[in-house]
Amino acid sequence: MVGHKIFYTPGEFARLFHMDKQTLIYYDNQGIFSPAHKSENGYRYYSTEQILSFAELWSLRHLQISGNALSEFNQAPSRKKLLELLSDKVMEYEETITALQNTISNLERKVSQIKKSSFLPMNQVMLIPKGRLYVQRSPRFAKEVTLRDAGLKSAPLITEYASHLFDKDMQLSLEPDISSLSEIEHPYPYRILLLSEDPSGFTNPLSYEPALYLTLLLPLPIQEASMCLSTIESAMTALHLSWYQRIFLTMIPLDAEKTNAHRYGCKIEIAVSSLS
Repeated sequence: MVGHKIFYTPGEFARLFHMDKQTLIYYDNQGIFSPAHKSENGYRYYSTEQILSFAELWSLRHLQISGNALSEFNQAPSRKKLLELLSDKVMEYEETITALQNTISNLERKVSQIKKSSFLPMNQVMLIPKGRLYVQRSPRFAKEVTLRDAGLKSAPLITEYASHLFDKDMQLSLEPDISSLSEIEHPYPYRILLLSEDPSGFTNPLSYEPALYLTLLLPLPIQEASMCLSTIESAMTALHLSWYQRIFLTMIPLDAEKTNAHRYGCKIEIAVSSLS
């Protein structure tokens, strides 16, 4: 008791809220919430009148309101300020819900793709239309640069791919820099690409216009993609298609139970157009 009022010690006041008294002391030191009275020897005392005001702060704290905002509110509490804090939090949660809904949609699309991919035929040419693709890419690597060294120099792209492999449906590919398909049989200059149909994951992305892609899935490592060049050229001839000077080589996961070989295969995608 100090004077004629009943006060709580930090430990007692903290127990009212099932919290550690060190948090109260931290709040005091940070100017977020201070005791009603401090004795000459430095002891802190909290009043019964402070229970309601601290309950407001404690509830806001559980809404992840920042310490600075809590301090400002406590120094000049008002209904207007409380409405601002709560309204801002509503907007933040709505943005979070939207982001989570987008993530769920992307995950559902990924689940569907994985299910469908188990039925896609290997070594069979397919024509697959794609919408506009957004891309970030590495500098052009000389043909003598190994894929290992190119990967080390493209770490930001790989990190971004790993961070959003499932929730943004990105594709990490090689783009050979060649003037004819036959050059894919030999070492070639290339870039590493990060591709997506959603531009929101990129800063200042490049873009490729919609196109029809001649696509081939192979149970082979990406380094052996050129082994099926004759199959690709035969299919293009039979379908009266010409190469549109865009090609993506992508490593893809395989169902080991079905392939009994490599865990990863290769997807070849060549942009094509009709000869007619």
